[in-house]
Amino acid sequence: MDIYGQTALSLAAEYGRRGVVGVLAKRMDIDPNTIDRYGRTPLSCAVSNGHEGAVKILLDRADIEPDSRDANGLTPLSQAA
Repeated sequence: MDIYGQTALSLAAEYGRRGVVGVLAKRMDIDPNTIDRYGRTPLSCAVSNGHEGAVKILLDRADIEPDSRDANGLTPLSQAA
């Protein structure tokens, strides 16, 4: 985790690195719902930057929380719209 609370998964999702997201998303010891200091999850990072491939990979996890709200009250779906 960096000084902003971002994990390797959230950074990979933010920059659209599908291969890295795919590898990390398969690991059950990585929490895909970790929140950074801005309230963003890896899914919201991918959505806000338009990385559809990373979004699809993350949504394949059964334990993903697609309705989490960031510090501004936005969900990944509201960001996508």
